[in-house]
Amino acid sequence: GHCTNKTLYLAAPLNHIVLMTYCIQYFTSPVTRGITDVMTLHTHANHQTATPVVPVSALPMRAAKSLINAKGIPGPLTLRWLMSFLLLLPVLFGYSQCPASNKEIVAYCVNPKKQQLQFFNRDDNGKAFKSFSRLNDWLNSRGKKLAFATNGGMYQHDNSPVGLYVENGKTKKKLSHAKGGGNFGWKPNGVFYITTDNKAQIVTTEQFAMKANIKYATQSGPMLLINGKMHAGFAKNSKHANTRNGVGILPDGRILFAMSKNDITFYAFAQYFQDAGCKNALYFDGAVSRTYLPAQKQLDDGGDFGVIIAEVVSKK
Repeated sequence: GHCTNKTLYLAAPLNHIVLMTYCIQYFTSPVTRGITDVMTLHTHANHQTATPVVPVSALPMRAAKSLINAKGIPGPLTLRWLMSFLLLLPVLFGYSQCPASNKEIVAYCVNPKKQQLQFFNRDDNGKAFKSFSRLNDWLNSRGKKLAFATNGGMYQHDNSPVGLYVENGKTKKKLSHAKGGGNFGWKPNGVFYITTDNKAQIVTTEQFAMKANIKYATQSGPMLLINGKMHAGFAKNSKHANTRNGVGILPDGRILFAMSKNDITFYAFAQYFQDAGCKNALYFDGAVSRTYLPAQKQLDDGGDFGVIIAEVVSKK
């Protein structure tokens, strides 16, 4: 039929939408499938082939007639067609749903185009912020406050970042290619960065190239997802579980931050981002991880961190 014909060409966007809706109906509803078969196919008495009765160009008109009868009263398929169309909207416009927090994971999505996301490590005097509470006090004195905060990568004893760190376009610590033990050195590790036009990206360390338009960046490891595939070193039956936090990029460009409430394996944590639709995701840290998110009653404002990633809003 129309849904499986590879030579079918639709020039008008409306035809494309109607056809996609039509195909969902065809493959998901036995009742509708029977109706559409009758609508679209006619077997000639003298031929062994079935030919389309309804040309593609007429689909929008026939679709309208199936929804509203001659008296202008909605037909029985109206709700089904409407629901199918609504389900198509995320696909048509590239929208992805932010997963809600649950009993296992604290989740928060940030649209970098609309929300003010910043990276912090030290104040104007060079003193490490360390905790969410100290950073919040510093922001309060400037008429701002935290709407969200999480630790953003591994750090040294003096709270300086282990790897690359860029803040407000200035490179505070250079990219590290060091190989070694620990999660940071578990290759491939990677970089989470935001550009001056507020676009977020996650790439492997090997793929990263420092450019003038990078506003914020933090390096950590290991990568959880690389181009949609899970890190090859993660084992499904692993017994190594811990509290973990990390970041992923959703298909629509929003940033997904997640932290486990309980111990979780790398495999399960990576799968969480994969199930959410992320193609690339990066691990931040383990047992020290915390999330400050008042809107979800996550009020732990302590910590002893290196890089802090925060959504900053007006104090008013």
